[in-house]
Amino acid sequence: MLKALKLLNPQPLIGGVEISDHFLRYLILKGGQPKFYSVKLDPGIVIEGKLQNKDAFLKALLNLRQQITKKAREKLFVILNISAANVYSQIFDLPKVAEENLEEAAQLNLQMISPISTSEAYYDCQKIGENLAEGKIEIAGAFIYKNIIDDFSEVFLKANFVVVAVEFLPLAIARVMKDLAVNFDNQAPYIVFYLSSDGLNFLIVKNSNLYFNYFTSWRSLKGEKRYLSLDEFRAVIIEETKKILSFYNRNWSEPIKSFILMAQGLNSEVKEIITKEFSLTTEEVTLKKFNQVGQNFFPALGSALRGQIDRSEDTIISLASTGTEVEFRRQMFIAFIHLWQKIAFSFLIFIIASLSVTDVFLSKRLTNLQNDKNSINFSNQEEFNNLQSQAKDFNKKVALLSAAKKEIYPWSEIFSKIKDIASQNNVEIIKISVESDQKSVIISAKTMEEKNATGFKQGLINDPQFKDIILPLASIQTGPDKSISFYLNFKLE
Repeated sequence: MLKALKLLNPQPLIGGVEISDHFLRYLILKGGQPKFYSVKLDPGIVIEGKLQNKDAFLKALLNLRQQITKKAREKLFVILNISAANVYSQIFDLPKVAEENLEEAAQLNLQMISPISTSEAYYDCQKIGENLAEGKIEIAGAFIYKNIIDDFSEVFLKANFVVVAVEFLPLAIARVMKDLAVNFDNQAPYIVFYLSSDGLNFLIVKNSNLYFNYFTSWRSLKGEKRYLSLDEFRAVIIEETKKILSFYNRNWSEPIKSFILMAQGLNSEVKEIITKEFSLTTEEVTLKKFNQVGQNFFPALGSALRGQIDRSEDTIISLASTGTEVEFRRQMFIAFIHLWQKIAFSFLIFIIASLSVTDVFLSKRLTNLQNDKNSINFSNQEEFNNLQSQAKDFNKKVALLSAAKKEIYPWSEIFSKIKDIASQNNVEIIKISVESDQKSVIISAKTMEEKNATGFKQGLINDPQFKDIILPLASIQTGPDKSISFYLNFKLE
């Protein structure tokens, strides 16, 4: 059943968009192959991950969109990938016994450990592991000020993008390592160094999950200077690596497997520093596929990989407002309605064409029979009676076909009415079933309040096209997420 529904209303392709201080980079996987585009941002549009000039950013985003598609009205579904500069992340443990109410327990702990007021923040978490010996579940949480995300979301909406989720750069890099890096050990701990146009990103990746990230911007390193000398760069790498190793050694005893480099042209220099100063094994990243994708596109690639996950199965941290999820479902519902409008219209055209062909055939046949009747020798009364009976039979068939033609319902109009009434009462339609009599309809739906279900029923009652509307009390059930599911049935006039 689920496979059939996905075929009828497939998930749209979702690309990844990285937003840095200097670039917009977009990557999408089509037919198993990456397609990627980028636009350079003028200085001052985005500063340390914060949007400063919405008009200029919109202009750049529309430029990027034009590279992707020439269809101005086409919705582009994306996962936003933002800098780690403004993201607060933290690992915390929950007792194993909390697993039955894991989401509720995790949300409560997030509110307790949040470094900023939760009323001003978007925050989320995900399970990253278990400590069986201590009976604990490891949870990763992340926080960001709402206004930072809202500013970007507002402009993406204006450019006709649908934001599906928002993540930060280290999450995407860790995903690229887990899914695509050659010789990557899913259980081993790594330190990953990613050199971006915004600054230095240090990641601790363990059990294929991001456990810690540390970001230092170029602006904080250079100050008023235009660039760093090689000696200054070397000193920065040594100092920051000491910090990340100190943090790791305080929290874990297992030795680091290797130091993974993504330094975009400076791999040899960084490798020399790390090998000489820390005696760590260093590795450069080689991908199993998509070798045409440069390291500067790795964040967008990581988000595009996330876009291939079914939305119902994506439990990864998203720093988006709940409105993005609602908008995604709304766009999917619109696509579903449009699809069924096309199917209904095509079916109607087919029926009308079939009836027309049949009508022409029967008319010609009837004419031939009438001509034959006129030429019948009335002396053969039995043959004349047979032909007359055949003519009456064909006339009945023509009448039946004409009546069937009139019985075709305008389903697109009916679906539209149901959708509007559901929307007015905050009800989400799950399934619409039409019985074989083409008169009886059953609707499965869900909402957040029981009064919405009765309001939906009353809305149908108020429309004269629907009658005998029944909402069985036994059908109203409360799910684990506090949503109310129900079904009702009615007949069409």
